[in-house]
Amino acid sequence: MSNKKEYYSLWNLIWQRKYFIILTVFIISSVTVGLSFFLPKWYKSRTVILAPTSDGSALGAMSAIGNLGLNVGGIFGSNENMFRYITILNSRTLQEKVVEKFNLKQKYECEYIEDATQKLSENLTNEIGDENQLIINMLDTDQKKVDEMLNYVLFCLDSININLSTSRGKLERKFMEGRIEMVMDSIRFYGNKLAEFQKDKNILSIPDQVKIGVENIALLQSQVMIKEIEYKVALKSLKENDPRLIVLKEELNLLQKKFNEQENHQNTSNVFLDLEKIPEWSVKIEEYKRKIEYYTTLLRFLGPQYEQSILEERKDISTFQILDRPNQPNKKAKPKRLLILIAAMVLSTLISMYYVYWREIVKDKKLT
Repeated sequence: MSNKKEYYSLWNLIWQRKYFIILTVFIISSVTVGLSFFLPKWYKSRTVILAPTSDGSALGAMSAIGNLGLNVGGIFGSNENMFRYITILNSRTLQEKVVEKFNLKQKYECEYIEDATQKLSENLTNEIGDENQLIINMLDTDQKKVDEMLNYVLFCLDSININLSTSRGKLERKFMEGRIEMVMDSIRFYGNKLAEFQKDKNILSIPDQVKIGVENIALLQSQVMIKEIEYKVALKSLKENDPRLIVLKEELNLLQKKFNEQENHQNTSNVFLDLEKIPEWSVKIEEYKRKIEYYTTLLRFLGPQYEQSILEERKDISTFQILDRPNQPNKKAKPKRLLILIAAMVLSTLISMYYVYWREIVKDKKLT
């Protein structure tokens, strides 16, 4: 009950002093609005950009996933580019270019470029819209230059992004060149090792040379057996000192010697191989061939990647699409006098009411 009486008495007090409150609100609001006319007018230029629809260099690894039916474009494509653009917009490199281009140190009355870039960052804002578009706003007191400043921001954004992309392409190209050169050196190295090994071991074709060697041994063995039969038959029919028997004996010994040499791998011919070492040599040759095949396959894989890196390095196109170009504003963005008026009225009303209440309390203390 006491609270209601207090509220009622407070209301009566305010009602009694309503003309004072109204006058105070009117004076303060009028003065505030009047002073707002002396505040500098700020104008805002706005642009909207879209990320490229595809980016082969950045999403080359993701294209394979996309072929599997997974939608990765919205996750890794557009958002990745938007965050990249925002990072460049907030970079000291871009902001210093704008400060130097438009002499903002003098305009913002800053002694150091760091302070000018700080003020520029407060006036250059960006946000990602609901449809994944990047909205960039530029505030400035010069109505005729604010759109020019924003256009230069877009130019710097594009050039820096292209420079970063081509730098990456250049690094990729150099890496690919070094890798391909290493692979080709490896192919040459193992090719030479294989050629030297075959030359040293008199190897032309192991299967063919083995076949020839086996056939030669079989032929010599059959010739020895035939000659032994002829010699044994002649030995029974001819005298021991018969010239024909001596000739047969020499022919048999010669054939037997050739057969022993071939069987014991003492033949110096370039055609016949040492059959005991053929397994070891075959393994060594296959090892060289496998290494050559490995590096050849790697070269076939690196070739297209190298060509792609060359294209990326030489690519010099706009890296984003401008949906809404910067415009010269027709009306100021701030100060907003209506908001200033409302704030002044609310604040002055509260102050005047508190003043009336405070005076009543002081008055009651004096009476007591």
